Amino acid sequence: MGIVSPPVSGAPFGISEMLAERKAFEAEVSELTLTATSLREELKAKDESIAEERRNVQTTVDSLEKERMSLSSTVADLNAQISNAPSRETVENMKRELRILKRLEYNAVDADADRDPEMTTFGQEDRRAPHPEAPRIQCS
Repeated sequence: MGIVSPPVSGAPFGISEMLAERKAFEAEVSELTLTATSLREELKAKDESIAEERRNVQTTVDSLEKERMSLSSTVADLNAQISNAPSRETVENMKRELRILKRLEYNAVDADADRDPEMTTFGQEDRRAPHPEAPRIQCS
């Protein structure tokens, strides 16, 4: 909008000057309206983009929450298995006893190949010395 010079005749503004000023004002209003419309469209597009991003983030959060719950359940199951498992000491004792039993079985097969392993001999002494780690069995 330019500076309007006063009329030469000293009379108030002429109609042509008022029309020119009005056209300039309307052009400015039109330009501002277009700018506002353009900005509203941009804002709407940004809002839609943000809403889509929020949906994507929420989907990811939900998925990760399900995975976390699944992993927590797996951890709880594994902890239960660990608490129900025998201790290392118990496992070592079982291994030792198994070795002893294998040795006894091996010795029984070699030395008593002709005897039934289920049969016990009363009154006869076993000539072999028991293994030092062998469990003591008492018959009543």
